[in-house]
Amino acid sequence: MEQRLARKLGKWTITGKFDFIGEGRVQDFKSTVVWTYLNQVNNNKYALQGSIYRWLDPKKITQDEMDIHFIFTDHQASKVKMDPSYPAYPFKRQVFPLLPLAETTKFILDKTTGLERYWSADEEDIPPCNDEDLWRSDPVFKYYKNPDKANQPGGRSTKNFTVDDFGSVVGARQAAHLRLSEEKGVGIIVEKPGEVMACKYCPAFPVCSQKDKLIAAGELNMG
Repeated sequence: MEQRLARKLGKWTITGKFDFIGEGRVQDFKSTVVWTYLNQVNNNKYALQGSIYRWLDPKKITQDEMDIHFIFTDHQASKVKMDPSYPAYPFKRQVFPLLPLAETTKFILDKTTGLERYWSADEEDIPPCNDEDLWRSDPVFKYYKNPDKANQPGGRSTKNFTVDDFGSVVGARQAAHLRLSEEKGVGIIVEKPGEVMACKYCPAFPVCSQKDKLIAAGELNMG
């Protein structure tokens, strides 16, 4: 339980402290809000975390999967019956496959190479966070039969087309344009970009220029 591992890679020392290993399987416990679980925003990061633990000591971690145990800090029992996707209890286990060791090695090498390249770079020269880093939600395609409502504060759309309803961004976009076609071209479709969440928890927030652009664009709501 809670042992720190370390391994050299070139001039770097990579370390990590796992929560628990039982019978070769690594376990990690995450206190988080339900939103994080429902939107699965950190799946790749969780898998990478477990993969790096195995890379650090493949003799201790021998299984190809890990368990994440979510502990929800804002669980509301009243929402369980209202939303079938809402977790039934304030805790939930989810299984994640680990990356092959060679792929994990490449990921760590890419990261350390990036650190060396941008170690002394100005903030504006550092590559911006991508949508996955930002925990960006899916876009929504809004159909307005009356185009004037699209520019009115609080103007309601006639129909919203979401990824959850149509399986993918492409599916939601096609469904929105099909509706416009069915209305014989009357109206407009407005794509509302997904909002980002990670900036609110980022230690670089005070000095980050990317977050300023996201706020200005209405994609980061600090309310």
